[in-house]
Amino acid sequence: MEHRGGVPAITAGDIKVEADEWRPFRLDGAGECGGSGEKAGCAARRLRPIKAEAGRADDSARGTRRRAAVKPEAAEPADRVKPERGRAVHPGKLSPCDPAGRKWLCLQCNRTFSKERFLKTHWKVHLGTRFLAKRKPHTCGECKKSFTRLGNLTAHKRLHAGDRPYPCGECDKRFSRLGNLKTHQRVHKGERPYRCVECGRLFSNLARMKEHKRIHTGEKPHTCAACGKSFRLPALLKEHERIHTGEKPHSCRDCGKCFRQRTTLKQHRRIHSGEKPLACGECGKRFRQSGSLQNHRTTHKLEKPHPCADCGKSFSRAGSLKEHRRVHTGEKPYFCSECGNSFSHSGHLKQHQLMHTGEKPYSCSECGSSFRKLEYLKEHNRLHTGEKPYTCSACGKSFRVSKKYKEHQRIHSGEKPYSCKDCGRSFRRLGPMKDHQQMHTGERPHRCADCGRGFRLARSLRRHQQVHAKQRKPRSGD
Repeated sequence: MEHRGGVPAITAGDIKVEADEWRPFRLDGAGECGGSGEKAGCAARRLRPIKAEAGRADDSARGTRRRAAVKPEAAEPADRVKPERGRAVHPGKLSPCDPAGRKWLCLQCNRTFSKERFLKTHWKVHLGTRFLAKRKPHTCGECKKSFTRLGNLTAHKRLHAGDRPYPCGECDKRFSRLGNLKTHQRVHKGERPYRCVECGRLFSNLARMKEHKRIHTGEKPHTCAACGKSFRLPALLKEHERIHTGEKPHSCRDCGKCFRQRTTLKQHRRIHSGEKPLACGECGKRFRQSGSLQNHRTTHKLEKPHPCADCGKSFSRAGSLKEHRRVHTGEKPYFCSECGNSFSHSGHLKQHQLMHTGEKPYSCSECGSSFRKLEYLKEHNRLHTGEKPYTCSACGKSFRVSKKYKEHQRIHSGEKPYSCKDCGRSFRRLGPMKDHQQMHTGERPHRCADCGRGFRLARSLRRHQQVHAKQRKPRSGD
């Protein structure tokens, strides 16, 4: 023990602090822990924080010892155990309370440690924030975060540098810490040593189990400072905060579109790759997103509790019925800001907007042709392969495009789903109905570039343009 300016200081191993900051631990009871010969005395001892003694002076005449009281602190933290008098034990000399199992016990919080140095590190938790502030000498130059150990700072710096020197031998993943690699390897080994006492679910990671327990307790410790909404996981809070900040850090390298969540980007990239990893167990149809698969599964159920009051067609989802009813009502709530066209579905509007931007993200690897939609590319690829997967069961005719196949089937069924709202005439295809409606409106949208004459139908314009082509053709006698 050292005295510095009248205030005692305690040196404990590599820790040297002022006496009014240090709370060493002692062994209650007489004598040192003697191992197996004194198991009763060892079991009765308790480690408790005590105030350091200012000094000891032996009085040879009376044989008494005088103790100098340390000046008390102004305020003790609420979770700090009250100090008691007793003989201070040097942290480096602390004896194990369980020699056979080599367990080092902190009886302030009942945690056990396999090594004495782990217990020493743990003591700092009970020493208070004043001590911890002085014991974090290693600071990151990037984010100014401080650490008690140089090794922790070195591992932290790898986050900024993107360095991941620990690769997994089973998969392509790499890690910045060796401990994270060991935890990950349990996934390949099938090890799940952590069990939830509520539901029995097993986990390979202690942190994941603690996060899972909040499902049972309902605890949501992470609160948004902007709106007060609480979350169970810090990652969920971080993603939520991007709603307020507008941050979208995850960008698609193919089209540049940005997303708030990494999972949303992963699903989006399947549009470019054409990957559909989720398959329906009933019919084998594949999907990019789990939500689309769940909606599809309802089509296999016999129950369709949502019927249309106009045509009697039933749907398994209320949302599908709502979209279908727009066919009868003519409602088109989605408007294009560029040209004013309206659409009954938001997906149709997004596809239409690609016409204005000129974006064609899907390219044919055979001829280089580009398309706005992935299904257009797939239909185009069948020109190269000659594939016609849609076959009519009535006449055996095959088709390359599903739309043409459905229109053809209406010849056999006699179905005419498109009706003119002015005269009631019905049509098998949407195009002929639109051409027919121009008779009622008098609209002639197809104009000749040579003479300016207007036509109701595109084919009428093409026939008319042949007249100009013949006039421009030189006569054989000239």
